[in-house]
Amino acid sequence: MSRQPCLKKLALFCQNCFFQIFFFLVRICPLRTGLFFGRLLGLTAYSILKSRRNITLSNIEHAKIQGFLKKAPDSRKLARAVWKHLGYLGSEFLYYYSHDHRHLLQRVTIEGEEHLQSVLAKQKGAIMASAHIGNWELIGLCLSVKGYKLCPLVKPQENPFFNRLITAKRESVGMKTISRKGFLRPILQALTRNEIVPFIMDQTDFQGVKLDFFGRPAYLPAGPAQFAIKTGTPLIFVHIVRESLLSHKIIISEEIIPASTGDTASDIRETTKILAKIIERTIDDQPEQWLWMHKLWKMPKTAEPHSTE
Repeated sequence: MSRQPCLKKLALFCQNCFFQIFFFLVRICPLRTGLFFGRLLGLTAYSILKSRRNITLSNIEHAKIQGFLKKAPDSRKLARAVWKHLGYLGSEFLYYYSHDHRHLLQRVTIEGEEHLQSVLAKQKGAIMASAHIGNWELIGLCLSVKGYKLCPLVKPQENPFFNRLITAKRESVGMKTISRKGFLRPILQALTRNEIVPFIMDQTDFQGVKLDFFGRPAYLPAGPAQFAIKTGTPLIFVHIVRESLLSHKIIISEEIIPASTGDTASDIRETTKILAKIIERTIDDQPEQWLWMHKLWKMPKTAEPHSTE
């Protein structure tokens, strides 16, 4: 066996062992203690992952140059806060999925739940656009615990152990995950059952709509706009913010009416642009709660693929 596959297997083994220890500590400790471990882990990662640290700082500084983040602290302080918050997310994910869900419902409030109920009353399902803001995993968990049926579109994790764990946790509360490969039929079936299909919009795969995001071009997924326009399914934007160390608020928008000029490609682009502006404003309000280490602004090195532009 060659050296590279052996090193990769060893790295995965070490990751899994470390994660099992972290998971054990989070399960047996009070949430505040688990968050302490998560914070320590996040800040340690910030210190040792040089390339990701540099991407975080670069993205923040570019946004400031473009006139955003006017209320945010200096770039390095904000970057540390971002990684600290990232550490919190993992602790909370493991804690809330492993404990009585009443703890979650006591610490998460929902603003605008009537908007979700209103769109579901149309019996067409719901397209839920969202982003990696706050602890986004708690949106699906909280809504599922409250009885809503969700079928999130997910990207498999590179680490098979992590992927199995996350999938099992989501399915344990009734979520039916949909892989990004061959997703069309499962999404249409979910909408026919009047279920909610969440889309995370702030990751790029060089497909979709090329738009300015924080003043720089980025590809944003066109899926939410495409399904809303082509199927007539109601479209909403949902995000969550951390209000204190232990409390969160889920905010559900009113129904977003897609553009409808009759030019499908143009309507998809304009509707995606509307969603992008909502996400941009939301991040600008809570910059420490977004994943600035994303390579969202990375452009393809070869000829650009087909997009809805």
